[in-house]
Amino acid sequence: MKNKILITGCIFTVLALLAIQAYFIYNTYQLKENELTAQVKKVLGKLDDRENNAENDSIDSDLKEIVVDFSNGKINKSELVASLQKAETFYAKTAINYISSKFKKTNYQIGFSKNIKSIIVKNKNRNDTIFNQNTELFHTQEKLKYKHILNTGTWSSSGSIKTKKDGKLAKEHHYAFEVARISYYSINNLNQLIFSEMIGLLLASFFLMLFVILLFYFSIKNGIKQKKIAEMQRDFINNITHEFKTPLATLSIATKTLNKNNLDEEMVKSTVAIIERQNNRLQNIVNQVNFDSLLLNVADLKLEQNINQKSIGNCITDFQIANPAIKIMSELNTATIDLKMSKFHFNTILVNLLENAVKYGGTQITITTKIVVNTFILSIKDNGIGIQKKEQNAIFEKFYRIQNGDIHNTKGLGLGLFYTREIIESHQGKVHIESQENKGATFIISIPI
Repeated sequence: MKNKILITGCIFTVLALLAIQAYFIYNTYQLKENELTAQVKKVLGKLDDRENNAENDSIDSDLKEIVVDFSNGKINKSELVASLQKAETFYAKTAINYISSKFKKTNYQIGFSKNIKSIIVKNKNRNDTIFNQNTELFHTQEKLKYKHILNTGTWSSSGSIKTKKDGKLAKEHHYAFEVARISYYSINNLNQLIFSEMIGLLLASFFLMLFVILLFYFSIKNGIKQKKIAEMQRDFINNITHEFKTPLATLSIATKTLNKNNLDEEMVKSTVAIIERQNNRLQNIVNQVNFDSLLLNVADLKLEQNINQKSIGNCITDFQIANPAIKIMSELNTATIDLKMSKFHFNTILVNLLENAVKYGGTQITITTKIVVNTFILSIKDNGIGIQKKEQNAIFEKFYRIQNGDIHNTKGLGLGLFYTREIIESHQGKVHIESQENKGATFIISIPI
């Protein structure tokens, strides 16, 4: 329950920190966007102001004839647009050069365009909208990826103009008109510019959050591990207490028997044999608990390099005597093995695996040995309850025993397979298991020779 509360609290804290971090990063992005946009608009605004003054002065000389001709029907709408665009040619070049010079060094990709929205001719009695279509007069080479309004405005002009016919002045035309225009801009690489300025903040935020997440992860993992170790230690104490009870009780009965005065010689020998067996049993339990006494440095042991079928067979025979109800079949295909391992260690491996097969319901055990490419292979197959896939790696951990729920179904200290793996790996060997639930298990050991 405490672990669940801790994990939930950690997850909530991480999510809250992520939300806060995202909020501040978003706000920083918005501030950077506003800052860059303001800088660009300031520069383009100066261009717009400068062009407006020049264009207002040029309307009488460029635009008035075009408007009068359109009003009199001498040119159509498409010709009007073409004439307006032609009139803007000089200012288009000026604008493009200005933008290029201002933003070339900053690597800003700026798009800019100027449009005419409408032209209204003002007569004495009424106003006629002769053009009401948002038409682009010019744009920069950089297209407008994100179209934003830079400026809108109108300018007006009035006066008179004399038209010519056959080279002579024919008629004087009075005019008054108003032009509405709008200009657009776009910062095409805005996101790239913002993120390039925020890269330090983003990296710092990422590594900070990664550190916090890893800190929580390892804290939770360590807490779960400590809990598991505590449970294993408690379970170990309970199991070792149970393992000691039987031999100690037997020794107590045997000593009481020896204290009797009317014992015959046969009874004494039998009782002494019982004491000896129980003493050996206690010694074996102590040896299992004392890891150092089982796994001595290989260099300090007397290595017997002639482990053969006979030595393996003797170990199997001893186990068969202790477990007469178990059917053991052997296929020993190794007459002589040049195996750099003490007989004590080898017998420990074999007995541990045989006992494991019996503990988990095996009634038939098949032992196979062979040599493949300078490698000794030992296989022990049983017809027991098998081992689930999820537990096949865990069974080699210290004190681990297969369980259903919170109930352990087998006796033992959970050390046999752990010691088996340690002995094998200390001799540069490997051990793995092939098993399916309710279909038995096969332990396969490979040791170089």
